[in-house]
This record gives sequence, C-alpha cells and structure tokens, in this order.
Amino acid sequence: FSLLKPGKPNTMHRITSIVYSETDHLRDLVAKMGRIEVLTQVRNGFEAESALADDAPDILFVDLGGSPDDALGVVEKLEPTNTLIVVYGPDEAQWVLKAMRAGAREYIAARSDESDELAGVLDRLGRELAENAPASHGSLVAVMGTKGGVGATFTACQLAAMLARTGDSVAVVDGHFRMGDVALHLDLSPDYTVADLAETTTLDATFLRSTLAAHGSGVHVLASPKRPEEADMITPDNLGRVLALLVEEFDWVIWDLPDDYSDTSVLVADRAELVLLVATPDVPALHHTSVQVDLLRRLGHDPARIRTVFNRYDKNAAVSDGEANSFLGRPVDAVLPNEYARASACVNEGRTLSDTAPKSSIAKAFERLATDVREWCGRSDSSASANKGGFLSRLRRK
Repeated sequence: FSLLKPGKPNTMHRITSIVYSETDHLRDLVAKMGRIEVLTQVRNGFEAESALADDAPDILFVDLGGSPDDALGVVEKLEPTNTLIVVYGPDEAQWVLKAMRAGAREYIAARSDESDELAGVLDRLGRELAENAPASHGSLVAVMGTKGGVGATFTACQLAAMLARTGDSVAVVDGHFRMGDVALHLDLSPDYTVADLAETTTLDATFLRSTLAAHGSGVHVLASPKRPEEADMITPDNLGRVLALLVEEFDWVIWDLPDDYSDTSVLVADRAELVLLVATPDVPALHHTSVQVDLLRRLGHDPARIRTVFNRYDKNAAVSDGEANSFLGRPVDAVLPNEYARASACVNEGRTLSDTAPKSSIAKAFERLATDVREWCGRSDSSASANKGGFLSRLRRK
C-alpha cells in the first residue's frame, strides 16, 4: 500500500492523527491499519481542542459512540485548522448527513466491513494530501494587498531581495496575471512569462529556469503575461504544476497575490506557508484587512499563518498601530515606515533598498521583516536545510 500515486516522488514524512473516542475500538482500528500514526486519544471536547493545537495532526478521527449529537457538537465548535475530519458512526443516512454538515471530510460506518471502508478512506485522503502538498524544499509566502495602492508589490519585491542577501535562492512570482508590475518594479523586460509555462506540457526544472528573469539582487522573477487576455490560459491545474516545481527549485517563493479570490489565487493561498496581508494606516485599508483576515479564517487558514504588515507608517498617521491592534482584535505583526521618496526611487530605478539606501529606516524594517518571515516559517536558520515545511497543505473542509 502506498499513499502516493505510482511514480510520484515521495516527499512526505508521515501522516499523523488524533482519535476522539470514549472507547478504544476506533483507536485500535486505525492503529491496526499501520498506515497512519495515532499521536493520542482524547475523550472530550477540551482534550480534543488542546491536542489539535499542540499536535496539529493531519487527520482527526471522531467516534460518534453513544452520544452522537454531543460528538458532532464538539466538531462544530472546533476552530478551523489544517486537520481533516473523519467521522466513525452508525450506518444511518441521518448521521452521515449531520457529520458532513458539521465539517467531516469522510464518514466510516460502523459495520462488519469497516476495516475495508477505512482502507478506502485512507487511500483517498492519502492521494489528496500527496497531490496538494507543496514540495518540502522551499517556503511559499503569499503577499496580498488588502486593497489597491497599499504597496504590496513593493513589499513582495523588497522582501525577496532581503531574503536573497543571505545566499538563499529566491523567486518572485507576479500573480496579477492581467496587470502585474513585478518586472516593472525591478526594471526587467522578461522574454517569457507565466503564460509560457502554462502552455507547456513538458515542464521541468531546466525549462522553468529558462523562463525566469534574473535581477542583480539575486532574485529570479516569473513575470505576469505580456497581454491581459493571456491570463485566461492559466488554470489551477497548470499553475499547480508551476508552483510545485518552484518550491522544489528555490528556497523561497514570494508570490505577489491579488485579493480577487479567483481559483488560482485561492490555490496559491491554500498552499502558502504564510500569507502576508499588507495594509496602510487608514480606516478603509484596516476595514479591508479585517474582512480579509475573517475570510481567510473561514476558509480554514490557521491564524498563525496570517500576518499583517503595516506599510507607510509614521507618527502622524491617521490610525496608530495601537488603534489598528484594537480595530483588528490582534497585533499588527510588522511595521514599515513611510519613506515614500526612497521607495519611489527604488521602483523608478528598478533597484532594491539594500542597494540604494542600506542604512535607511525602511531598509532596516525590511531586514526585520525578512527575519520575522524566517521565524514564522520555522526557518530562523538562513539555510534551506532548516525548512520545516510540513507535509499537509490545507484541504478546505467541505
């Protein structure tokens, strides 16, 4: 038995689970399969919530047992996580329906062939996890502006340059497929774009690198299409192949992501280890930030994977960082000072802050942001070998 399709490289470490049950039967049934590690068994809602937070398993098995409504009530109250939920209960349609409505990904009926049914569930989930997991070599960071004009593209480009200073390999992808400006920000005129990659049926590392434009900072750029209509060629399927290859080839992939929540944008956000939401210190931007954070959480993103960046901040800003913290109900994670002239000069000249003004306040702020991003991704060591990219890329609970 393999949890990967034939011929697919095995990049995973293990699949982990927690069993929620008042008895040992379900735990023993899962353990007997020998395919998934059972980290622990919990017997009430408090223990389940605590174990999910501490262990972050790939799968939570829930036994409806003698109190099906109580068990499903626990499932409904759980905060959205990366964990897939599999329910084990009576072979009755009403409980199958209730379980799916509560957020279950699969339902296993308690009957004589339950072992065979569990094996089938593990086959399906194993293939989905393998297909949707990012390669373990690099970290994907999505940078999204909470509204237009907040400086998200500038943030993505400068962050990439700061990460590259330590010797890591870094790629920046322009996810604004119809009207992207990443190449413009770095004064590049690429011969090829993401549309060229989308067209090919023989994508490999050599072809990928031939389409990237190199910047003097060491950053490689995958530009947006030259013509807006070419964006229609890019689908979640072909973009998924590009994304998977990028994280295999680079230590960091910084994706300048639009806030349109299209199928392709959702794909990238889902696979990202980190989503940086860039806002400016004004009420409209903060309102949009609040909406974006709430939407990402409702889509199942772990709040720890969502970080807010306050751009163009100064002491005379309309909204202070303290007021922003209060408005958002959470701390602003990073602050970039308002040095608009220096930032504009970088864009106009296609250069980076570390090149034009390495001792400036804004350059130091981007250095701190790069350090924070490493920490948030579990890579405080600049070496690619320190990457702790996990096996599971979030599958939205149905």
